[in-house]
Amino acid sequence: MSLIRLGIDASAMLVARKNGYEVYATQLISAISQLPSSELTGLEIFLYFYVGNRFADPSLLQQVLPAFSYFHTRVYRLRRGYEIALPILCWLDRLDWLHLPVHIFKRRFPCRVLSTFHDACVTRLGENALAWDGARGVEAMISKQLAISDRFIAVSQSTRNDMIAFYGVSPQLINTVPHGVDPHFRFDSQEARRIRELYDLPPYILSVNALQANKNYPRLLEAFALLRKERHLTQVLVIVGREGWGSQEILNKLNSLDLGDSVRILGYVPAEHLVGLYSGADLVVNPSLCEGFGLPILEALACDAIIAASSSTSLPEVGGQAVGYFDPYNVSSIADMIFLLLTEEKERVQLRKNSREQLDKFTWKNAAKDTVDVYRSLI
Repeated sequence: MSLIRLGIDASAMLVARKNGYEVYATQLISAISQLPSSELTGLEIFLYFYVGNRFADPSLLQQVLPAFSYFHTRVYRLRRGYEIALPILCWLDRLDWLHLPVHIFKRRFPCRVLSTFHDACVTRLGENALAWDGARGVEAMISKQLAISDRFIAVSQSTRNDMIAFYGVSPQLINTVPHGVDPHFRFDSQEARRIRELYDLPPYILSVNALQANKNYPRLLEAFALLRKERHLTQVLVIVGREGWGSQEILNKLNSLDLGDSVRILGYVPAEHLVGLYSGADLVVNPSLCEGFGLPILEALACDAIIAASSSTSLPEVGGQAVGYFDPYNVSSIADMIFLLLTEEKERVQLRKNSREQLDKFTWKNAAKDTVDVYRSLI
């Protein structure tokens, strides 16, 4: 069997406050390292860590490195120059392929490039999206990714379809590998009580997503205001996630609706708090107009949460029959599904029955095996 010398940019593992993309890279690389050595036969793997990244926590390196004794590891510690250094390291290590699971670079590499494509939301949402702050930067990054990549991993079938439809990528160059869910996500009533006390939360509806334009928060806020006014909803709305492109429009909408402290924006919270937040929520809502995958849905399902979600793009792939869906462009549809799942116990019981079968489809071990199969196909 031919030997493939393959590198992976593992820098996302060192980011202190991880978003969904960085969680993906961390969980995937960790799961690959836990595969039996027999499943990695024919692969010589090199991991590259950018410690000087301003978002990195250098102390994480000492936690991470011991797990990779079977791989070659390279650490770049300077604040600047990683974009120049990485191609040089690839050349020195005589790589055949480099996998970029998150970060995309302008420069060409001395080897072929496999990149993970996470979503086409800016393109899918069209001219309106380009008016949002930061969206053009996302569009520029996608253009770079398409230019430097020879093969792609799409995180969902919906994202794969978008790559073909919007960018003309050949279907033969794209493999679909969905995410998994971390086993530490599970229902925990004790943690739910602790987190409610920590954040001083009354009964609540939870949404875990970046404050970003494609997440559709303005319509969710309108639906919440409608429920408060017409159906006398007593729960508060808790939003967890760091600010992203288009966040100012969301904050403007919140101010215009005058919802006061019935909406709690917690911003970024430590990952270990999510189990308690999901476990204690009366309902979890994901109103996104577009998602490449939708990891918070899996996390919420694993914590035995009841979920109302948008029927758009990848979310029905992830939620299956374990989620109640609404039209994300219709405020009344959002409000009606939220109210239904808060008040109809039969619906809640049925969704919980369906959740275990759905969760069994998505594990990081499966994602690791499927990704290694992609690596082997690169021969």
